[in-house]
Amino acid sequence: MNQYQRKGVLNFVLLGAKGTGKTVYLYNLNNRAEITALGKDTVDYLENLKHSKQIDGKIQATQIDYRELFFEYKDDDYKIDFQIDDYDGNFIETLRTEENSDYKEKLIEYIEEAEGIFVFLAYEPDANEDRFEKMKVETDTFIEKIKEIYGEDFKELPIPIIICVSKWDESPYFKSENETEKAIEYIDNNPTLKAIKDKLISRFKIVEIIPLSSEKNHNILLPIKKSLDYTFNMWEEKIKTLSENNKKEELLIFLSERLYDLKFYKDGKYINLYNNIENEYSQKILDELENITSIKAFNEFYEQNKNIIESLNEEHQNIIFKKEAELKKKNLFKQIIIGSSVICILTLGVWGYSKYQTTQAENKLYSTIMTEYKSNNLLAVLNDSKKYYSIYPKENKIHFTEIKKIEEQTKEKLREQIDSQLDNLENITSLLKKYQLISNINLELEKYGIESAKKEILNKELETITADKKLYDEVLEKISSLSLDSLDKDTITFIYTSINQLSNYDESKILHDNLIQKINTIINASKTTDNISIIQTLLDMASTINLSQDQIDILNQRLQELELLSQIQNFIDEVKNQDNISNALDYVIINWKDDYGENTKIELTKILKTQFSEYIQNQLNNFPNSINNIDDYKRGWSIIDDIVSIAEKFKTLPIAINVELDNDAKSRYDDDVKLLSKYYNILKNGVMTSKLILIAPKNNALGFDRSDDEIYIYINDKLYYKYSESAYYKNGNYIIRLLKSITYYTGSYSFRVKEANVNIGSFNKSRYESGNVEITQNDLIKLYNQGWIQLEISGTDLTIQLVR
Repeated sequence: MNQYQRKGVLNFVLLGAKGTGKTVYLYNLNNRAEITALGKDTVDYLENLKHSKQIDGKIQATQIDYRELFFEYKDDDYKIDFQIDDYDGNFIETLRTEENSDYKEKLIEYIEEAEGIFVFLAYEPDANEDRFEKMKVETDTFIEKIKEIYGEDFKELPIPIIICVSKWDESPYFKSENETEKAIEYIDNNPTLKAIKDKLISRFKIVEIIPLSSEKNHNILLPIKKSLDYTFNMWEEKIKTLSENNKKEELLIFLSERLYDLKFYKDGKYINLYNNIENEYSQKILDELENITSIKAFNEFYEQNKNIIESLNEEHQNIIFKKEAELKKKNLFKQIIIGSSVICILTLGVWGYSKYQTTQAENKLYSTIMTEYKSNNLLAVLNDSKKYYSIYPKENKIHFTEIKKIEEQTKEKLREQIDSQLDNLENITSLLKKYQLISNINLELEKYGIESAKKEILNKELETITADKKLYDEVLEKISSLSLDSLDKDTITFIYTSINQLSNYDESKILHDNLIQKINTIINASKTTDNISIIQTLLDMASTINLSQDQIDILNQRLQELELLSQIQNFIDEVKNQDNISNALDYVIINWKDDYGENTKIELTKILKTQFSEYIQNQLNNFPNSINNIDDYKRGWSIIDDIVSIAEKFKTLPIAINVELDNDAKSRYDDDVKLLSKYYNILKNGVMTSKLILIAPKNNALGFDRSDDEIYIYINDKLYYKYSESAYYKNGNYIIRLLKSITYYTGSYSFRVKEANVNIGSFNKSRYESGNVEITQNDLIKLYNQGWIQLEISGTDLTIQLVR
């Protein structure tokens, strides 16, 4: 399967020997704001890694064979889902065997489909040659498998190879300006690593070397970003080639396989391209589909056009599959029912279904027109009626008669409204308002083809108004009253129209000059206005009011300033409105822009520091007062881990914000960590006991009824406790002195109790008691806290007390 044959999500493959940092990389990758774990299995796996780190202080190397992990990656350029799996570092050796396994087949499949291969070579300058040789074995195995897939002579494959020099924070050149050159130098100075690099370069078209530190969150997104850049560039080249060669069908198929990944790429540019091609091919397919009347013909049609049909959008595929269902139903009816009347009904049904989509759309538009008519939205009725006539041919119009009737009724209503307005015309004293009203009425009559007996009267009235010099005075007054705050497009348009109507006056030039002067004044005032809509209005009318390029530049500059201010305010508000500080930091990481400026940095710093302080107080207040069980212990570590995580996330911000705990919080934090560390050592190193109390009922099978009994206790088949003169017996309880101390850990312990005052040769089962004791993490915590715990020996009626 080549670079372009995918299955829905992008795929990256990790290669590297055990201990090169693959699992640590995946764990820290998930802590980035740009990355979201997808699916319960992935979330659970990463959560287990987190708990492992809390207990052991580090991420343990993977012990499982294979784990499929899914994530979402989102930044300013990309929004994609991808798969990147974790496996035992030695597992890749299974590729060298002849045995088949599910894991082996999966890894081979993912290598074939990969959009990027990340080869992990750890920075370990003091490691022995065997260590480097293991890294080379990984690469050699990978190359051999590639040969099997692509042939012996493969070279310059377009799969990006990213050589990740992991653990780079241990290098003296960590975060230096020339760290990439130093990473290459580190590889070249080691013959084994250089052989790995050279072999990859000889076989693959794209090989990059990236120094990387997962623990220090350095460059961990770069392998993904680089791979995506290469992959999407290759896609664009492929799209360009197919377009230039007019291979539309192949282009449709190619785009359909990448719709999700391309959806947010370059503002949906390629989604629009897909939609245009898809509309062309879907129309052709659906037109041909209308002529198919049997399931046999449909099957032949589908096989011939399978690749195209599977590349259409879901809506159009559903139409095709519904047609298939109808034809199957028709075929079934033919087999069951014989009769011309039935066949006639079926034929009508098929014809009706072939028009299904058109009918649905027409019904929807008809419903819209009816709603507009009922709400007296007359102009909308006339506009949508025109749209109806232009879309649907007359012979296919289901609602033609109803809409024609509605249209005539609407025009009649509009005529009545116009007549009513004209009746009030004589009550209007302002010539300007009369002129505006008559002009608007004439426009409506002309636009919608409405006949009115009063149209001639209107034109004469308009001539009378424009001949009256009072109109000049009113227009001049209107111009004088214009201001930045009262500006609107309709007013400006009307004034320009009025000036044109008054062109027969010598003074019309004065009106025009006054308007230009007023516009200039408004333009100058716009330099400081905060009203975006006013600026946009002026720009929209730039050609109408003959703005100069300098004036347009002034307006555009102010518009950009206002839009930036609006963006900044929205950005600050969003930061404040986030549910928690982690989300606030993620929002800043993803949405910060450098042109927000220094003042925004200062305000943002103040907000985040305040949020951090409140967060720390809440976290420390939620810390358990004491560690009484494993839940308290885990909750405590979870709080500490979250605090560390937030502090680390501050370091990934695009702006430098230094946060520190105040003295009180620092003291509380240190005390909490010391407390948890104490219990960490208890759980890891166990609890030493100095004494054991054996408790048995009076009727116990061993007797335990004499003070001179000799009692032996074997733990895991080793003698640890013995009754002696210094021990004592009281009410069936034996206080047993240790022969030597014993440290208890979590787990199962076998206990065997022997009564030794009977002749050895005559021992029978009744003189033994044996069973198991389970010691949990809660038991260790309780033993440490109160100094003793009491546990039952399973399968017996004996109880023991372990005493520190």
